[in-house]
This record gives sequence, structure tokens and C-alpha cells, in this order.
Amino acid sequence: MKNSRYVLFNSQTHRAVSYGDDFGDLCVEARKYHSITGEPYRVYDTQAQRDVYWWPAEQGKAV
Repeated sequence: MKNSRYVLFNSQTHRAVSYGDDFGDLCVEARKYHSITGEPYRVYDTQAQRDVYWWPAEQGKAV
């Protein structure tokens, strides 16, 4: 994980699932894992220091 830009987290358990430098690949992984587990996932950008992608998308909306 060292020096990777993006980290894919399970939003329900808050555990890292995968990491890498290709944002698109991690977005695809988020959708794939969600289709298998039904749990929400998010991609965290280590440079911006914030979440940048959520699947399903509704979880990223402000309440």
C-alpha cells in the first residue's frame, strides 16, 4: 500500500480492500465487490486526503 494514490474501502466495515494508482480500476472493483456483497464501497485519494468515489453513489451524498 505504501505510495499508492488510491485506497478502496468497504464503507460498512471501514477496512481497506484494495489499493493502487489507477482510479478507474478501483471504481470498477468497488462496483464488482458491491455486486457480490451488497455492501457499500468508497475510494479514498491519499493526495487529496478525502473520499472521491462511492458505490452505490447515494452513500456519498450529504444528508
